[in-house]
Amino acid sequence: MTASETNMDVADSDTLKAIERNGVAHSVYWCHWPKMRLVEHPRAVVTESDLPCPFFNNVFSADIPPPQAEALVDDLTGRYRSRNVPCFWWSGPVNHNHRIRGLLEERGFAKAFEAAAMALDLSNCPPPKPGPAEIVEVTSEGQIADWTRTCTAAFGFDDALSGWWHELFTSIPFGDTTPLRHFLAYIDGAPVGTASAYIEDGVVGLASVGVREQYRRRGVGSALTLTALETARSQGCRLGVLFSSEMATPMYQGLGFRQHGTGHCYLWSPKDEEVETYH
Repeated sequence: MTASETNMDVADSDTLKAIERNGVAHSVYWCHWPKMRLVEHPRAVVTESDLPCPFFNNVFSADIPPPQAEALVDDLTGRYRSRNVPCFWWSGPVNHNHRIRGLLEERGFAKAFEAAAMALDLSNCPPPKPGPAEIVEVTSEGQIADWTRTCTAAFGFDDALSGWWHELFTSIPFGDTTPLRHFLAYIDGAPVGTASAYIEDGVVGLASVGVREQYRRRGVGSALTLTALETARSQGCRLGVLFSSEMATPMYQGLGFRQHGTGHCYLWSPKDEEVETYH
């Protein structure tokens, strides 16, 4: 448990709830795609698909009382085992039950990664600065193709995910009249970086902020982040939130973000299939 999780005041607690709520809502929004489903469950937010990729099969915000813990974990994970598809189980940042880790590991889950749960009061957000990259908002299916190829390359994912993301993001509403916005960074006409923003209840959650390796450390990630935040602030958003990898955390701290807690992600995959490591 981190110091930010043990020394938490009321404001931190409210911020953590906003971070988790926005991240879950973003994933649930994907269920507008016919290949994903939102499952009604009394103890968790559950999304599922028949695709062999954990991004489309998730358990969020599980409320697991001790007397029912094993039965509930078996019930939730059984949805994916029965169809032989990999899944993510997300724990925290609001309520991270350390006992759940043991129950998941007993059932073949492995720790996939931890992510810093971060937030920024947008009244303190610096404006975007001119830099080597041109940042544009995605408005067409052609740009979605650039976005998916660039994002999967930036994070080292395989081409199958790029294809699924392209189908997903051309199937669900995006743009200035929807909660979901996408951004691309171009240098000399080539797409080099991506970001997405999910806007709900005055909070903007950033995701998929990535830059192709050969273009890193040139301010592209910061420019994408600040452009997305400024777009959201112009629509009345007051708080920016995100989950950050260890590598990206110093960049976000430099922009004014503060860590309020930690999100934990566990991965289960069928034993007869190889699933790449997600980070």
